[in-house]
Amino acid sequence: MLTQFRTIQKTTLIIVTVIIVIAFAFLYSDYDSMRAVGGVDCVVKVDGKCYRQKEAQKLATNYDIAMRLGMYDFAIDLFNTRRKDRDPTDFIISLITLRNAAEELGIEPTPEEIKQAIPTLPVFQQPFVTKEYLENNLLGPNGFTDSDLAQLVKDYLSYQKLRELVGSGVQTVPSEVDKFYVQQNQRFDASAIHFNREDFVGKVNLTEEDVKKYYEDNKESLLSEEKRAFNFVKFIPKKLADDATQEAKANAKLDFANAMNRIYADLAEEGTDFVAGANRAKEDNKDFGIEVGQFAAFAPDAAPEAIGKDPAQLGSLFSKALIPGAVTVPFSQEDGSYYVYNLKEVVAPKPLELKDARKQIETVLKNQKSNQLVNDAALAARGKLVEALEGGKKIAAAAKEAGVELVSIPNFSESEPPAGVDDSSLIIGAVSGLEANQVSDVVTKPGGKGYLLAHVERLQLYKNDDIETEKRAISASRNNEVKRTLFTSWLNQKRREADGQRAGSAAGPVESAPVNPEGE
Repeated sequence: MLTQFRTIQKTTLIIVTVIIVIAFAFLYSDYDSMRAVGGVDCVVKVDGKCYRQKEAQKLATNYDIAMRLGMYDFAIDLFNTRRKDRDPTDFIISLITLRNAAEELGIEPTPEEIKQAIPTLPVFQQPFVTKEYLENNLLGPNGFTDSDLAQLVKDYLSYQKLRELVGSGVQTVPSEVDKFYVQQNQRFDASAIHFNREDFVGKVNLTEEDVKKYYEDNKESLLSEEKRAFNFVKFIPKKLADDATQEAKANAKLDFANAMNRIYADLAEEGTDFVAGANRAKEDNKDFGIEVGQFAAFAPDAAPEAIGKDPAQLGSLFSKALIPGAVTVPFSQEDGSYYVYNLKEVVAPKPLELKDARKQIETVLKNQKSNQLVNDAALAARGKLVEALEGGKKIAAAAKEAGVELVSIPNFSESEPPAGVDDSSLIIGAVSGLEANQVSDVVTKPGGKGYLLAHVERLQLYKNDDIETEKRAISASRNNEVKRTLFTSWLNQKRREADGQRAGSAAGPVESAPVNPEGE
């Protein structure tokens, strides 16, 4: 009987053990059908592994921290230089891809290399920045620990090693160096001709048929703006006496940051009721002020006054990576307080009726038609100028004949743009490669403002007593740009191989950043 009981007991223990092992394997496995891309919790997926909201937010915070630490090339190359918003998904996927590649290639920096690199970060070149300053003003308020900083520096060093590895053997040819030397030291006497689109808006005639046709052709894309509603908690530091010592102020700031971070960690914990947790913290806390409230659904261009027009906050609040129920990192305000937001609701865009879309349609059509008119005017003027100059006329007479106004530009070079001149960067690009008495192609002004032409009157090469030193500097700069371009191309390929996907992406991988041939 005892033997039989022991046999049953042993069998039961084995079965229970197997069940526990299976449960833990399921719980901690990289893939979870409920966390697949497009599911409730999964924000991004890279190399088959899902990253939840909290993990993704931590990874995204690395971008802002890296920028403030002075790791500009690292942060920008991974973020995707062609993005016009602050959606961090590209950066997250690039960072994960970078980490995996560094581990795969065996070029991860050692702990000693990381330790030695931290004091040499660009941010520490500022005399007032100390380790304590960094912890109190940057790391702590963003929920970053010393371990997180070490990981970020590890990523930064891995990036540098990978960029050198990918670009090894690159060398700029002397003829290219000579070309860039001339470009940087060649000085121009030039004039510009501006064609402003606003001057042509009054010449546009819209009909009711134009508006209706545009509406019918674009009905599916004429939508209201997405709106979002948020719960929030505001942390307000205790006001100190005016005669408080610097030490007292520093200690109060540190205590405030630590207490706020403890509350934030609780609020950001998965499954926490944000509002209930915030109200408990408000009741329990007596050391500083806490406000709990909510913002009704709003669009980015109609944000509450408390949020204002801060692009960093709005970019994060309307990021596709932020899903309902998610909690943001703390956002510092000018008065020293911090806001933490909890996404309560997303109001999806809705199709607009003609009466609601009319103003938007009229604006688009006027912009399109006025842009066509001003572009035609610029092209016609250029044709007349070129013909007159080739016929031996002076630029002043040619401009008068074409009915355009010349705006004289102070003598300049590519390395010394004309100060106080509108569109100076466009003018420099327009005259590059031109000979004396030539007119540039029509150049588009950004933001739909119009177009411009540039005319070169005279060229001269700036006298330089140390040509070889400058050429070596140009060669080093061009080598760095080429390496950066090669690295970007390599990273894009690795991202495609990693099959990076964002939440709700049914179309497959996230599009890689296009290679910028100028390395900018």
